Amino acid sequence: MSAQDSDFLRASIGNSLHMGDSMFGEFGYADVSKQVDDRNAELKRKKEALKKSIDKKEAIISRSGRDFTDIKDSLPETLPNTTLHVIEDYTVAVLLLSYLFMVLTFISYYTSQATVFATGLFQSVLGSVLVTIIIAMIFNYIV
Repeated sequence: MSAQDSDFLRASIGNSLHMGDSMFGEFGYADVSKQVDDRNAELKRKKEALKKSIDKKEAIISRSGRDFTDIKDSLPETLPNTTLHVIEDYTVAVLLLSYLFMVLTFISYYTSQATVFATGLFQSVLGSVLVTIIIAMIFNYIV
């Protein structure tokens, strides 16, 4: 390496140092490290706040989950989704009995109002069957 190359290299390094001093000041590294430390402290505070928020939300979830553990424990692991167990569900059984009572009431009322007993009975039974089929198709489509 020649003397001219070393002088050029010294001048280049000096220019770079002078440019850095003009941009950041003579003690710019201290400002940069202070900014980095401040940012680091801010991120740590945010991290702690997020951890506390997550812990609070997990506590709410676990408290809410306890309300349903007895129901979850009574259910099987996988629930069948193709069949409707009517006998096991008392609500549906009560609704079916109510519907049957309503149909029988309709048949008896319509038959008593008809002029001919057999025609009234036939029309009321046929109407009840058609309404039942339509309702069953609607429920089958919904469920």
